Amino acid sequence: MSVSIGLAPLTLGVFLAKKKFSFDALDKLPQPKPSSEMKCLAEAIYFEARGETIEGQYAVGEVIINRVLSNEFPSSVCGVISEGANRLNACQFSYNCDGKLETINEKKIYGRILKLSKILLEPSARFLTGGATFYHSKFVSPSWSKKFLKTNEIGNHVFYKLP
Repeated sequence: MSVSIGLAPLTLGVFLAKKKFSFDALDKLPQPKPSSEMKCLAEAIYFEARGETIEGQYAVGEVIINRVLSNEFPSSVCGVISEGANRLNACQFSYNCDGKLETINEKKIYGRILKLSKILLEPSARFLTGGATFYHSKFVSPSWSKKFLKTNEIGNHVFYKLP
C-alpha cells in the first residue's frame, strides 16, 4: 500500500518508522468517499481512540482488521464492530453497548479518522500490534486479559492475541 503526500510514494510502515506519518500528513490527503465498512471502522476508532496518537488510533484499527482477517470473528468490519452490541456492557467494543448515545461532535477529528480508516482497509502490513485481536484501556484490568498473550502497549491501550 502506498500513500503519496506530495513526496515520493512511501509505504505506511516507512511513514510510521520515520515518524512522517502524522496527523498533518493525514490532513493533506483528500477526504475519501466513505463506504459502509469505512464508516464502521472510523466510528470505532473515533469512539475508542480519538484522543490517541496516530499510532494509537492505527493500532486500534489494526485490531479490528486483524479480527476481520481471523476465522474466529465476523468477516466484515461492521460485523466485528457490532458483535454483541445487543448485550448491555457485554460487547466487544464498549461504546457499542454502554447504553450511552454516541454522537460524533469533533468533525475535523472524524474526517481525519475516515482517512486513516481508508488506509487501514487497503492491503498493507499490520505490524504495530503484533497480530493482536484484543485490546483494553490501561485504566482497566479485565479478567480475560490473563488468558491471552500481550503483544504491545501503545498510548492508553494494551494489545493481546490468542495464545
